[in-house]
Amino acid sequence: AVNGAEEAEILEVLDHHRLGGGLKSTQPNRFINEPVGSTCTLVARQFRASGITPKPGIALCMASGIISDTLFLRSPTTTDTDRDILKWLQTLCDVDLESYATEFFEIGSALRSCTPDEVVREDCKEFEEHGFRFSISQIEEIGFDLFWDRKDDLRASLELLAEKSHLDFSALLITDVVSNGSLLLLSHESEEWDEINYPRLDRNLYQLDNVVSRKKQLLPLIAQLIETSMRS
Repeated sequence: AVNGAEEAEILEVLDHHRLGGGLKSTQPNRFINEPVGSTCTLVARQFRASGITPKPGIALCMASGIISDTLFLRSPTTTDTDRDILKWLQTLCDVDLESYATEFFEIGSALRSCTPDEVVREDCKEFEEHGFRFSISQIEEIGFDLFWDRKDDLRASLELLAEKSHLDFSALLITDVVSNGSLLLLSHESEEWDEINYPRLDRNLYQLDNVVSRKKQLLPLIAQLIETSMRS
């Protein structure tokens, strides 16, 4: 949960992440947790179900969340509910969402506007699998040109992040929204990465074609590699 949740009066929860941690409430409340691609899908659906028409700016905000989380409906986390809600939001927005999505990812390029330390911390989540603690950060880009110019600095920032957070390793998933594939950069490598079955391009760097989801694709892959290493 967000920081400070234990001190707040939680009235309602809408989320699409897996459950974890020790979130508690002082009284019963509405809890909606569904396997959709974006929490904004659930929020927009509440608008529609309540007969409330959001203003164009609010509709675009919710559409932006869906576009970001689902890579404009290309991610394997995308559901028919996401598609249906985004189609509804398009009727309420003042812009064409297909053109907007291209501009959205171009302007939102972390590699263009952030320092290496900011890049690896921008969308960073920590996990624990089989006793291993690690982080996975993810950024979305149009092409990998900017990454190749900054990969050494990004690797150094990942190493620093792992050291400061006392993690076994840190990873950065750089996803190309055009080719629908990713590069995986790691702070550290160990023998289990030999079983990854994806091309190794450089030190601590792998090419992951058709991998765009941290939750549904990369995390299970890493968990499998860790489990394999424990059995060997």
